[in-house]
Amino acid sequence: MSSASATHALPAPIIERLRGLRARIVQFVLVDGLARLLLTIIGLVLLDLVVDRLFRMDGAQRTIMLCVLVGIVVFVLWRWLVRPLTRRVGDDALILQVEQRNRQLGESLISTVQFSRQRHELAGQGYSDALVDATIRQGTDLATGIDFGGTINGAAMTRNVILMLAGIAGIAAIGYGVASGGFWRTWFNRNILLSDDLWPRNTRLAILGVEEGRLVIPRGEDHRQIVEVLPDSPVSDVEVSIEFDDGNSRTTQKMRQTGMLDGREHMLVFRNVANPFRFRASGGDDMTEWVDVELVEPPAWSELRLAATPPAYTGARGEVLSPGGGPYSLLEGSSLEIHATANKPLAEAVLSTHDRQWPMQRGEEGEYLLSIPSDELSGSKYTFELADTSGLRSSRPAAFTITIKPDRPPMVRATLLGISGLVVPRARVPISWTATDEYALTKAEMVYDWSGDSSDSVPNAGTVDLSPPGGTSETAVQVGAGASEIKSVDVLDMEPLGVPTGVSLNVAIAVADSNTLTGPGVGLSRKFLLRVVTEDELRADLLRREIEQRQAFELILKNQEELQVDLRALAATVNETGATLDDAKIAGDMLGWQRRQKLVGTNMATVADRFEEFLVEVQNNRLDETETEIDASQSIEVRFNERIIEPIRALDQEGITQAVQLLDQSRRSIGDHAALAVSVRQTADRQDAIIEAMRTILAAMEDSETYQELVNLAIEVRERQKQIRELTREKQNNADTRDIFDDPSGGEKPRQDSDDGNPDDGTADGGESPFDDGVPNPDNQN
Repeated sequence: MSSASATHALPAPIIERLRGLRARIVQFVLVDGLARLLLTIIGLVLLDLVVDRLFRMDGAQRTIMLCVLVGIVVFVLWRWLVRPLTRRVGDDALILQVEQRNRQLGESLISTVQFSRQRHELAGQGYSDALVDATIRQGTDLATGIDFGGTINGAAMTRNVILMLAGIAGIAAIGYGVASGGFWRTWFNRNILLSDDLWPRNTRLAILGVEEGRLVIPRGEDHRQIVEVLPDSPVSDVEVSIEFDDGNSRTTQKMRQTGMLDGREHMLVFRNVANPFRFRASGGDDMTEWVDVELVEPPAWSELRLAATPPAYTGARGEVLSPGGGPYSLLEGSSLEIHATANKPLAEAVLSTHDRQWPMQRGEEGEYLLSIPSDELSGSKYTFELADTSGLRSSRPAAFTITIKPDRPPMVRATLLGISGLVVPRARVPISWTATDEYALTKAEMVYDWSGDSSDSVPNAGTVDLSPPGGTSETAVQVGAGASEIKSVDVLDMEPLGVPTGVSLNVAIAVADSNTLTGPGVGLSRKFLLRVVTEDELRADLLRREIEQRQAFELILKNQEELQVDLRALAATVNETGATLDDAKIAGDMLGWQRRQKLVGTNMATVADRFEEFLVEVQNNRLDETETEIDASQSIEVRFNERIIEPIRALDQEGITQAVQLLDQSRRSIGDHAALAVSVRQTADRQDAIIEAMRTILAAMEDSETYQELVNLAIEVRERQKQIRELTREKQNNADTRDIFDDPSGGEKPRQDSDDGNPDDGTADGGESPFDDGVPNPDNQN
């Protein structure tokens, strides 16, 4: 039987009272549930407010917190309202609760209910109908006098009503606070509506560069993050930190004040950002929302090609500059071509220096092109400023450095050949020179200038073109033909220049390059300073140097004689019968003698070199022409070459070499008494021959000096006679010769020359001159 049918079987008074009891129970459950629900909501709101106010929860945390709060409210609603109200309590349970509250009923009320519900079943089981009816009537009468509503706990009901009213008042107060704005409105917006409203605070922070809660940073680069304390913050002098969250852990790092904005600006550099993360800033009583960092590829060149073109005059081809190299050193006047490909579409591509910018043009194939002409290219650091379509720029832009090198003038090296510091006016000055240039040589000249010793002398200067048009010399063929190196020997003939004696002559080689842009560049060799002297002065200087070399040769001869003495002493010891030899000492002496013998040869060769230089100098100064006029057999070339230089060379190559070999042979013969005696004797004999030859050469040097002194004297006499003739002619032209020939003592005047007007060549005492026109007598040369 269903509960409804069972209820209808109950007596009407019981049914009526059970309905009243059920209404009271629903009322109790509603009051109790509402009180619990409202108080729970108030408690959760206060808890959420305190947590958010203290810990400044971010949006995600507030969302989670709201979900938790809603969950708790739903649970309370279900637990204390929905479920109790949807559960129906049976009649028997209610009757038992009434009997438990009213002990005087005993079990009569429950028996009445049961007999009423099972009347027909009891009749079939043998129960008396009269007894059943009496029991039902008795229970009904007792129920009529009892208040079923008294079963409900009145004190609990009263308490719940009070709590419910308190909850309603609390909710109303919170609603009023939300409606009126301020503190409660901020909580409601942040935690119920989940907005980004901020709590009232003394410090307000702003993270610069953030848009819609995210910050875009180029991947792999450093990022300089700025956090600003807003100007309307009551407290601005605070320490600011950034909290990082990479998904695995959280770290905090203090920011540094930059000194800008009156100390309100704080800075921190994110180093080499390679992975996404999030961060927030905190300082004072403020904490910002989390900022998500998104990484994007910075705009950059995926391919960069630099090509430099040198000036046209160089004839050189363009050069592709190696990527990543530099600084690049380019010749002055060069131009630069740039071809670049970007890793993404660009909104801007500019090449800039400290004072200039060049926007790059995009070609048809997507390349970015730029041409910098020579007049705009300078030595500087060039930086590419790239921006993609979103405005992102690279913090590490590509850059290169260019230095401009000038076209250096040609390098010229020159050496005088066969000329010392003294020359005569008709000398020839040979110069060996080499010129090199990076590109091409176009012109070569020999430049000279001279000035006298007096302060009022006027400098003279001139050039000799070494590359005349149509020239046939080696120099003329090479210069102007695009050659970058020239080697040549050229001669400055002083005789046509009319250089006087007593002046200082400067001579150098000047070579020009092909620089038509800033040049031409002219390279100058070192200047050679030559003193122009008379023939007498040069001959006297040559004689002095000849004497120095003869003295040096005498010292060499002395060393050779000392070596001979040592060898003779050893020969005497070896030939002595029964002599005891110290082989070790002899071996050491032999090695020392070998070195001394070689040194003699070397020093002799040096003397020969000096005499060869003298001979070349004589030829370049044309001194030998005068001596050939006097006696060709006694010319300087004959005296130096045939009597000194060639004998020295022969003695060095043959005699000295053989002596060294014999000394080595003698050293190897140590230990063999007989062989050693023979070798030492042969060596000593060779030494004798060398000394004899050296004495002959020394005698030739002395004879040459004596002859040279006579020649110098003869030339000096001839020059004096020439001066007298010139002075006589000058006086005769003036019809006044008394100043020259008047005898102060009143004696007879010297006789005049014949019709040619030349004075007599006689001596002061009337004797004859030993020279004919200043020329020595060949029969009395020595």
